[in-house]
Amino acid sequence: MARPITVRRPPGRRLEGTAARAGRLAPPQVPWLRNAVLCLAAGVAALGAGLVFDRPAPGWLGLGAAVPLAALVAAHGKRTQLRHQLSDHLLQALAPLLGLRALDRRAVTLKRWSRGWPGMPARIVLRYAPGVDDGDAQWQAEVVTAVTRRLLERYEADLLDHRRCRMRLRLAAPVAEEVGAPAAQLRAERAIGELIGPTATITRTEFADGDLVLV
Repeated sequence: MARPITVRRPPGRRLEGTAARAGRLAPPQVPWLRNAVLCLAAGVAALGAGLVFDRPAPGWLGLGAAVPLAALVAAHGKRTQLRHQLSDHLLQALAPLLGLRALDRRAVTLKRWSRGWPGMPARIVLRYAPGVDDGDAQWQAEVVTAVTRRLLERYEADLLDHRRCRMRLRLAAPVAEEVGAPAAQLRAERAIGELIGPTATITRTEFADGDLVLV
């Protein structure tokens, strides 16, 4: 009696498919366009009702209020969508460092957004897998570097909760640049000091188009 032939798939192929599925995220659902159209439709309906009942003034008033409201809803919704996309990109960049087997939007939370389009989060809360060595200073530095590189802003570690496997980052304060004298002024003062002598004191200098005009 012939033995049945069984075909087994290589285990590596299944792992590749799992990794590919884990690397994709569904687009964030923010129906800002639908909400804006509904606002405009409500304004048009108010105008139509006013014309039918021979009261055009309230109808035009409703339409006039619906137009800016629709624009506000569209702008707010579009900005929210862009912020969700930024959060998803950051999640994809940090997933290997956080030890995630599958992408989960709960692992990255962006808070305290600044004004702008779409703005910048002042606080970032990261949730990592329990198996991550969160006491390793190099791992912490790699997380901060990845966030800074992805968002193009400097961030620093603010809190590390070992029990809850949570790390919080904050937007770093801007580096204050020292305002010094122009290079041309420094060269002129050094040259004058060499000509007059070490006891010379320069109290005022004026430049015009890069040339020294008054000492």
